[in-house]
Order: sequence, then C-alpha cells, then structure tokens
Amino acid sequence: MPTIHHTVLRKFIYNLYIGAGGVAEDAKIVNDHLVDANLARHDSHGVINATVYANAMKRKMDHPPTS
Repeated sequence: MPTIHHTVLRKFIYNLYIGAGGVAEDAKIVNDHLVDANLARHDSHGVINATVYANAMKRKMDHPPTS
C-alpha cells in the first residue's frame, strides 16, 4: 500500500469537500479531523469516510429540503 504524506492528503480532501459544495472553513475542519484520525491509527474514522461525506453533501445540495 502506498504511503501518502499527510499534507498532500489534507489538500486532496479539502479540495474534495470544496468540490462537493462545502465552504473553506468547514472543509478545513473536516479534512483535519479525518487525517488526524488516520494519523492516530483510527483508520475506520479517517479518510476512508471522505467520499461518503462528500457524496452526502452533494446529494443534499442536489435535493434541498422543502418547507
């Protein structure tokens, strides 16, 4: 398995969230938490979830709640 430096991974996940419609401040918080989880060896709570969260954001934006 390849090793990816955490700064590269943080930038990638940040851009993933921005691309899904996230705002910069939130994207930074999310990517920091996900990468930090992996660095702490809690891989099941880390970047493996990034696409799940980004897709959920995108679905919510594609189908906003109606009142």
